[in-house]
Amino acid sequence: NSRHTVAEIFKLDLETQLKVIEERDRKQHQVGRVSLRHGSLTDPAQETFLTHGVDVIFVNNAFGVFGERSCRQGRHSLHAHIARLFALSQPFTKMVTLDPIYEVGSDLGETNSIRARRQLPMSTTSSYFTLEVKVLEHISWSDLEVKVYIYTRTFQENVDQSQGASFLCCNPACKLAQHVVAIPVVRSREDGLLTDECP
Repeated sequence: NSRHTVAEIFKLDLETQLKVIEERDRKQHQVGRVSLRHGSLTDPAQETFLTHGVDVIFVNNAFGVFGERSCRQGRHSLHAHIARLFALSQPFTKMVTLDPIYEVGSDLGETNSIRARRQLPMSTTSSYFTLEVKVLEHISWSDLEVKVYIYTRTFQENVDQSQGASFLCCNPACKLAQHVVAIPVVRSREDGLLTDECP
């Protein structure tokens, strides 16, 4: 698989850069373990590997390869599966992608803006992540500038973290929205992947 080969090259390049930095600084830097695994993101066996003990997830999803190009009739895209895995990840986990993943829903800032416009209280529980977009101008694989999307899983107060992420409804007529009741974003596999609607 060519993407797996790219990941191996990416890992080797990270290790090489670390050696250069350590020689320059004349000291060793503490770096976590980089693990690569070849398999399907739709396989439940990958869930624990990708959601526990992981603090950075790199998703090589450029050019819609995990979005619209991965859809098969009657099935979810790989982006939908990645969104679910991110929602199940531990607070403060970062997910770095090369294309946006809309299936994660609205970020904390956007959701709180919507709630404020609708005269609902803002909260750290409104969404389960923040989003930062950076532009890379000098890269070796493209003459064009490349956007990198950095999703950071937030810690949500008064939410059972073992259940995964939660969100707040933004419908001003909804009792759950009015009373700031957190709704789990992760559905069971039988019901689908993520939801952004009240039960």
